[in-house]
Amino acid sequence: MTRRLLPLLLASLLPAGAARADGYVESSRYLPTLVSVSWETVIPQGDLRSFVDRTSFRGLQVELGFGLARHFSLGISASWNWLAQNVATGSLEFPDAVITGAAYHRVELVGLRGTFHWYLTDGPMQPWLGVGLGGGWSESYLAVADQVRTAGRWYGAAEPRAGLLWTIRPGMGVGLQARYVFTTAEIGDVKDARWLALDLGLALY
Repeated sequence: MTRRLLPLLLASLLPAGAARADGYVESSRYLPTLVSVSWETVIPQGDLRSFVDRTSFRGLQVELGFGLARHFSLGISASWNWLAQNVATGSLEFPDAVITGAAYHRVELVGLRGTFHWYLTDGPMQPWLGVGLGGGWSESYLAVADQVRTAGRWYGAAEPRAGLLWTIRPGMGVGLQARYVFTTAEIGDVKDARWLALDLGLALY
């Protein structure tokens, strides 16, 4: 019975998205607003890996896009990420001492970007290219033994973006996105921290 019901269920869901020709900002006469919420994974890049090199699955991105013209949109996005790693041996230096022991590294990242997206095709499957410019706040935390060092700083950021928007229902889509984030953030002893962010989310428009 289950084997018969599953194909029927899939057939009832898929045609709506497959048969729909209209994607986001497909017509210059209809420029909808897009709202998306995504789960975000961050992979540290470059020198940031000397402080935290583990992939983080604790992240979120919220984006608001406004149709600017056919195939083009402007928007704003906000993101939050939490990176963590424990290492067997680390050190904290003070003017009169150096403490060595098990170390706990934590980083919290909050970002805000203005965005520009170019949707390359019409139809339910729309790959796109884009760019984001803005900044954010980084909070780093390093603990060795009973000593803790924290630092919070504002940073600037620029990011090339690419993704795919799949319209599955009128006004609803699934979004995939990759962002390579260049920043001026100083995290621990790292300057100009960089990371790769991967997003999977739901969009309404």
